[in-house]
Amino acid sequence: MSATLLVGGYGPDMGGSARGVSRIRIDERGALALDGLVLEMPSPSWLALGELGRSGSSTSAPDAPDVALAPLYAALEHADAVATAVAPSSTADGAPARLVARTATGSAAPCHLSVADDAVWVASYTGGTASRHRLENGMATTYDLVVAFDGSGPRPEQDAAHAHTTLGFADDSRLIADLGSDRVVRIADAGEELDALAFPPGTGPRDLLPLHDGTVLVLGELDGTAHRIQIAPALALLESVALPGAVEGDHAAGLALDRRSGVVHVGLRGSNRIARVRVAVAETEADRPRGRARLTALDSIPSTGDWPRHLLVVDDLLLVADQLSSSVSAYALDPTGHAAPTPRGSIAVPSPTHLLRVDDTPWATVATRP
Repeated sequence: MSATLLVGGYGPDMGGSARGVSRIRIDERGALALDGLVLEMPSPSWLALGELGRSGSSTSAPDAPDVALAPLYAALEHADAVATAVAPSSTADGAPARLVARTATGSAAPCHLSVADDAVWVASYTGGTASRHRLENGMATTYDLVVAFDGSGPRPEQDAAHAHTTLGFADDSRLIADLGSDRVVRIADAGEELDALAFPPGTGPRDLLPLHDGTVLVLGELDGTAHRIQIAPALALLESVALPGAVEGDHAAGLALDRRSGVVHVGLRGSNRIARVRVAVAETEADRPRGRARLTALDSIPSTGDWPRHLLVVDDLLLVADQLSSSVSAYALDPTGHAAPTPRGSIAVPSPTHLLRVDDTPWATVATRP
């Protein structure tokens, strides 16, 4: 196997050392190599690719940037903005990427974004909002909708609403994880609330992972739990499991699914471990979605780095971005989803916060910067 990944990270404005978006290559042996800086920008903490080809509304402006090929969107967490960058066509390998747009999110600390057919949705942590940015010629434009959430929880981190993740569905509705109020909220494309589900106080819903049967896994950052919820016909909690190895004071982060085994890997920031939970396949229609329990806590292993913030399964490797130790490590996965107790390799990467696979896109060949 071989793979190419972009890495978002925290820069000096967020207490880190990243200059922008870097690139990692993985060779056929699974060895990691830092390939350099592809975009310079302040604290791009979350990245998302647009579709290959023009998306969003067209514009007749003669000077409109052509971002028809592989637009990359970045949440600039300290700058309260979303950026659009473009890589040149694969016919122009070696040319540099360009930043073509940067627009305010209307809220503070954007930390996650997801791409819909005609818009980018941004979750802003400090502001407690979700904003919609329509796409024009592939560029994320100024927000045309900001949905504000409210509420709080019992832990110090829950002083107010803290929108952390957005997840879209085929009907254009969207699920928002609000770490501050211990809720997930489903909203329509126009912003009105359709449904909400409250979790036990102090849960801190952080990350969302859609499963093959239409249910969603919700990660509790503050109480070290994983929850499976039903989406339709109404939001409902189906089951919960404690993350193995989690201790008081940990901040769980990242849901990385190994689809071969059904094992989800989760970072435990604080104790610096990687927990495993298995999601069993529903065997009959009766198992969907309210059948027998499908979540099983397995085990955990130590992380060799500090503050495992984001995890990604790439074929038979588990990649872990350790923010505070400025490293990315690769753990071999066996067919049961068990990660080797020590990494196959680890490389220095400045303050990594997000990993995005970009094989077979122009971002795999765009020129790096000094």
